[in-house]
Amino acid sequence: MKAPVQHPDPLRRSVRVLAMVGDLHKRGYQRVRVMPYMAPSGCHWRCEIVPAATFTAAAARELR
Repeated sequence: MKAPVQHPDPLRRSVRVLAMVGDLHKRGYQRVRVMPYMAPSGCHWRCEIVPAATFTAAAARELR
């Protein structure tokens, strides 16, 4: 059985995704948000890019 193929430097890819959202903010898309979370297995980081309306005001206060 072959070992699964690993992507080179997964941390670099994660940072690139967050930097891309930063670039979107600079270009006028300030209502775009990042929602990072762990996969159910706990082995992988996942990230969704969603509109700000997805988040409630209560959740925003909780993050401050």
